[in-house]
Amino acid sequence: MSRREFEENYIDVLHNIEAFIVSAYRETGQEMTDWDVSRALETIIANYQAERKGREPRDIFLKSNAQSIFDRAFMVCEFTLGRLPMVVETKKKKCGIIPVTSREEIMPEPKTIDELITCLRHIQKSVQFWTKEAGRQGYLNYIDQFIE
Repeated sequence: MSRREFEENYIDVLHNIEAFIVSAYRETGQEMTDWDVSRALETIIANYQAERKGREPRDIFLKSNAQSIFDRAFMVCEFTLGRLPMVVETKKKKCGIIPVTSREEIMPEPKTIDELITCLRHIQKSVQFWTKEAGRQGYLNYIDQFIE
């Protein structure tokens, strides 16, 4: 499968993970670096590799920026695997005038751990590429422009 085909097949997973990475980046006042992203992704991949082999993941200490990315991205990964529902709020108008907020849980078509690890590695390669191209925040600055 080509890079383009891969990205088209997994655009939802890639976008969701990167959106949460950007939200952490914006929340820190842009003090985060690509290294923080890389470290968080490595840790998530190691956790899922351990799970796949039936082992407990190792305890790994992450600095606060990397931990923030880990927490958010891991939640998205669990959602992607179909383990964690996402609650979505929608606003509708009742009788055309009164806004009513409703909450519903959504679940994706679950991906396998192998598919998820492949997506995480794909993002890691992007981090490496943009860090080389544009410096210590190259990846973060690059994806930041595509996430609303």
